[in-house]
Amino acid sequence: MVDLFLVSPPPRACFSVPFSPPPRFNLPMPSDSPPEAPRPRSLRRALPLILVAAFLIRAHACLHLGCIDRNGVQFVNFARQLALDPADAMRRTTRQPAFSILLLGAQRLLRPVLGDTPEAWQLAGQFLALLGGLAVVAAVYLLARRLFDDTTATIAAVFAALWPQGVELSSGVLSDMPHLALYLLALILAFDALTRPHPAHLAACGALCGLAYLFKQEALGLLAAISICWLWPDPVRSRRARALGFAVFLAAFVVVASPHSLMTGHLMPNKNPLDAARRLFSAAPPGDTAHVLAYFVSPWMAPGKLVEDWLRSGRYVIPTLFLVGLFMKSAPRAAPAGRRLALAAVLLHAALVEARVIVYGESSVRYAAIPAALCIPWAASALLHVLGALSARLPAERRDRAAALHVIGLLVCLAPLFAYSTRPQEEAKAHYPAAGRWLRENLAPDATVMAHENLEQLLFYANLIDPEPRWIRCPRNADLDALRPLLVQQRPDWFADARGSHHDELDEAAHFRRLAERPPPELTPAQAFGPANRRVLFFRVRQD
Repeated sequence: MVDLFLVSPPPRACFSVPFSPPPRFNLPMPSDSPPEAPRPRSLRRALPLILVAAFLIRAHACLHLGCIDRNGVQFVNFARQLALDPADAMRRTTRQPAFSILLLGAQRLLRPVLGDTPEAWQLAGQFLALLGGLAVVAAVYLLARRLFDDTTATIAAVFAALWPQGVELSSGVLSDMPHLALYLLALILAFDALTRPHPAHLAACGALCGLAYLFKQEALGLLAAISICWLWPDPVRSRRARALGFAVFLAAFVVVASPHSLMTGHLMPNKNPLDAARRLFSAAPPGDTAHVLAYFVSPWMAPGKLVEDWLRSGRYVIPTLFLVGLFMKSAPRAAPAGRRLALAAVLLHAALVEARVIVYGESSVRYAAIPAALCIPWAASALLHVLGALSARLPAERRDRAAALHVIGLLVCLAPLFAYSTRPQEEAKAHYPAAGRWLRENLAPDATVMAHENLEQLLFYANLIDPEPRWIRCPRNADLDALRPLLVQQRPDWFADARGSHHDELDEAAHFRRLAERPPPELTPAQAFGPANRRVLFFRVRQD
């Protein structure tokens, strides 16, 4: 085990004298891990203050969340199914289980205080996402400290605290922030393994990759990136050391990730790799025509959309600073091992997004969170470099104003980030919770509601999400003439509809004009919520 992660043995001639091997895991790496200077007391205190500020910003976003996300409804649905039959729920879903398992545990902890209401489920999910968001801020700090220095790490943590998409994803019932925190921590441990080889680093890194995979499948890109960087020929590590280290890393990943696959009988949830490969090379996207028209993204447009989403993720400030640092020859360079890891992770993540677009024909702005987070340390370094260059150009008699210049430059960058991060989320559907609660309070225990599937956010607050037999689904593109036979046949007690939920599959203006002015005789208007362009309408259905 002495040479497990060390250089190859010395030449044969060296064994003619007593040989004392170097310390096992303290190899000198001048290019990747320069000696650290003592940290100033102010920088040691900065991270807790930044975390407090990040908590306040994310708590504000949670309190001002207009409506739960559709993905959040599905996470709650999955968690409820896990409470009934975990194995069957995992076999039937297409989602990774970790977030819903944590959501179920958090809801049970909060149940004595909040009860078993939809709002309690939402608060439990927001609590998990908020904790994940704070962990991301700390992970960005640690990553930037390894790549650059303490000052850059502090500025990177400030950027992460105000990162608009990070705040948005920390306020909803979403798995992105817990996954991203594990992703970044695994990347940090991979950097440590490359610069200070130790089996514990590789084992912990593999385990974190496995945990991240149980949250989101994008962790497979990180798994591949770390594997490539570790196995890449390196004069410091022998071939045997690289092979054994990779075995430790992969074994730790398998130990953590495989129980879910063994329980469900699938390598990935409801995804056969052979079917995915077959669809990868097919020309037609899956789904019906309406689905394709609503969500389809051409494969050749996917890279451009990912770049656009990346720019919007940091609301242009963070990406602009990253690009400035990228093209300035005088900008500080990150540790080589970190550069290689981050580049490999971003490229392989983009490849996974492209494959998903080809297979499933759809994309999401949430896919930009990983490359956006990885760019934050470089953006912080670029800002400090630009401000330092401007300070150096000040006349000698004005050099005392350099600190003021740094503060002004930092505030100019942070002001738009603060404005974006404090905007209310899902504001267009802010009336859905009140509408759903009204329906829940006026709904008899055995009453049924007919509504199309895009209203799951509304019916979530009415406590009617799956597995709930009282929700009778109707086609979302059905007009009143097509709905009347369904009302007669299914005989629901209530009918619900909302403007803005049909996408472009229906002439909503004409449809809701008829509902408001000339509803069919089967429907009796009961209540309306929200502005005219987002109006929610409830009708009682006549049973005679």
